[in-house]
Amino acid sequence: MKMKSRFDRVGVDPALFSWALMDNAEAVARLTDVDQAGVDAKESQAGRNAASKIPLDAQTILDGAYSELVQSGKVEAGSSTACILSLCKVTGTLRASNLGDSAYLLIRDNKCIYESPSQQHFWNCPYQLTVLPPGYPGAKQHVMDMPKDAAQTTHQLQDGDVIVLATDGFWDNVFTKEAIELVDRELGDVIQQTKGAQGVSSIEDVVGRVRALSQRLTNTARRFSLDQKRRTPFSQGARHIRTGGKVDDITVIVTLVRALANNEHS
Repeated sequence: MKMKSRFDRVGVDPALFSWALMDNAEAVARLTDVDQAGVDAKESQAGRNAASKIPLDAQTILDGAYSELVQSGKVEAGSSTACILSLCKVTGTLRASNLGDSAYLLIRDNKCIYESPSQQHFWNCPYQLTVLPPGYPGAKQHVMDMPKDAAQTTHQLQDGDVIVLATDGFWDNVFTKEAIELVDRELGDVIQQTKGAQGVSSIEDVVGRVRALSQRLTNTARRFSLDQKRRTPFSQGARHIRTGGKVDDITVIVTLVRALANNEHS
């Protein structure tokens, strides 16, 4: 059972922690976004030739977001997994910091190039950043996961890559193969147009297609979660304990990487 459920039973809204954490992450990213001079920029011709903003790395964002949450004291108690990605438009570098069982897929040419592993202490007990409520029973013995425990990865993106980032409410109900099939069905023609540079869709059309894919992935996960006879990643992990999907919060973010004429990424 996840800690956020336990906190709910002692009168703590489990959503407040995750909302505050992500609000802090956005603030950290905006405040510390720097002009040029990054290591990535020095490694690319585009970076050597022109000043451009590069995003702060994902681990630093996670560190800052959690530190601010703890120090501010605005959230009395709660816990949350976290998956933060930072993309550099100058170099096409993706950096990720993932703690817990949210995850992301990097898809290239309709194949899974990378799937972030789930971090769990034991089945259905993922790593989580936590603030314990005052007087919480067994607080001294409680395992406290920290930002430094997050899995950190770096990838060099290519034109046509697709990134699917989602919470465990998605991955508990949709297999990786199913997600890739949906991506190909919804975006396959757009990706091929981009690579072929023929009949390329407008930016507005591409953005609309990516949003539609995100919504379809979300709706698919929700539908699967309500099917108690379906074989799902969660039921597979549960083995003989239960069958079917798992109802949970579902958030899905989709990114389509496109190379610009000057070799920058968008």
